[in-house]
Amino acid sequence: MIVRILVVTGLLTVFSSCLHAEQPSWVTLLDGKTPPPASPAGGLPIGPKTVSFENGLLHITDPSREPGSVLMYRVYWHADPRDSTECEGRLKLITASEGPAGMCMDVADGLHEEILSFYPDHIGLWYAKLDYPMNTTDDLHTYRVRISDTDIEVFVDDKLAIDGKGKFSSPAEGGRNEVEFGAGASFASGEALWQTFRFQRRRPMPQKIDVPQIPGLSVRMKDTVVIQPNATYPAVFQFADGRITVGGGSYERDKGYWSADGGHTWKEGPPGPNNASIELRKGEVVSLGFWTKKRGDGKYSLDQKRSLDNWKTVNNGTSIVGVPRSVPCGGDGAETNDGFLMDHGLIRLKNGDLMATMYGNYEGDHSAPADFPESFHFYRYRTIVAFSSDKGKTWGSPVTVAYDADPSLTQEGFDEGALARAPNGDILCVMRSGGSFGKHTPVYLCRSRDEGRSWSKPEPIADRGVWPNLCVMKCGVIVCTYGRPDNYLIFSTNNGKTWKGSFCFYRGRTSSYNSITGVGRDTILVVYDREAEDDKGLPRREIVGTFFTVKKR
Repeated sequence: MIVRILVVTGLLTVFSSCLHAEQPSWVTLLDGKTPPPASPAGGLPIGPKTVSFENGLLHITDPSREPGSVLMYRVYWHADPRDSTECEGRLKLITASEGPAGMCMDVADGLHEEILSFYPDHIGLWYAKLDYPMNTTDDLHTYRVRISDTDIEVFVDDKLAIDGKGKFSSPAEGGRNEVEFGAGASFASGEALWQTFRFQRRRPMPQKIDVPQIPGLSVRMKDTVVIQPNATYPAVFQFADGRITVGGGSYERDKGYWSADGGHTWKEGPPGPNNASIELRKGEVVSLGFWTKKRGDGKYSLDQKRSLDNWKTVNNGTSIVGVPRSVPCGGDGAETNDGFLMDHGLIRLKNGDLMATMYGNYEGDHSAPADFPESFHFYRYRTIVAFSSDKGKTWGSPVTVAYDADPSLTQEGFDEGALARAPNGDILCVMRSGGSFGKHTPVYLCRSRDEGRSWSKPEPIADRGVWPNLCVMKCGVIVCTYGRPDNYLIFSTNNGKTWKGSFCFYRGRTSSYNSITGVGRDTILVVYDREAEDDKGLPRREIVGTFFTVKKR
């Protein structure tokens, strides 16, 4: 599998893969004098044994065929499929295994993609199945790739070597529009000296988001502000006094970003509360961790942070969680967890107790998704709620919100539940059911009319969604954000009984771990991460917030 994730710094523009009318300009990423301005993406450790620069040459070495062993430099070039676009690399191959992308140049124009792979005795277009015999190890050679519509040409030292007229036809993965070079395949190995790499780039076109006409509602997309550069997976918390804090990485953070003006401006500060957090009375804030650890008495411990002065000072502690039927559960990263996981749903009940969502497995939950590797030991999740009557110090009395072994309903089971109290007093729980390995399944909703002691049958409200989040606005509208792929909003004006107006507000690479917070009677701030790029086309992730006005008509 070719991995395509890169983190760099620089001035950024949010991009779209729309068609462009302008002519491209050449951009040099590797000039033979200095190292590239970014590190390669991939699972191999970056160091002298894998990537080095000496005497004007970039030495890339990928000796591994293990999963994730990739070292690829990636840029966005916004190629126009209707026009010609070129890239050029000068390199000397040292060695490469058989198979695609052990050492390569990879091009995609939003519609099609192709891999030019280098081997000791030839070069080849992998998808087009076209080869050119040559000695790639005797000296530095210049390789230029030109694409236009469904045509692809490869030049070696300015001589046409491969004429792929009509052969540039393999679909672009995820509609990507980018060019890469380096060691690009987990299952292949390669080593080469690269002297230069340049490419033609068009300026990105701003995304055009169409907010649909929604019966009974007027929804307007407003400004977007950058909150935290070089970050993803935002944790968001709003205090009762209106302060908002955001931090990337969800649980392990060394800093946060704070706003005192409704999210319009942000300043760096200490890390704020985690995702599962709640403000109690008199400045007391409880913030729960994610992973539970099995204790000797059969219960579980859970990291906890607590502040008694509105987060001016914070004390670390431990909660005790009792879920008697809990067993170890797998994860989408092949990890094994001791027990149920505490997610981001946490509310106060009418009697003052707290209720939080968790997900994991009970004894007998043995429904395994077909698209998870057997080595993951992954079984479809069960979502439960647990209760606390002592301000989050202990948790217990678990109640199942949703579980179903039917493979036609979910990919992963029910997990990542969010909670909100509807205007009529019902408690709503929205849950993820898929999103791993490129597959998406619906967001489901369950309802409780008795403070979480029983729940309705899960009903789908959207066609996809990891980590869904809810916001009940002061005007009575309930907003849900979800995504993967892309990011979406959907609305309810009848206490979550029906949903309408779903639309995509961001297209592109994102974790889709979005949050919503109200910043006015008719205004919400949606916080999410996105990918942007600098003036060389180098991408990075950043956490941003977009304002929306939502009014009843």
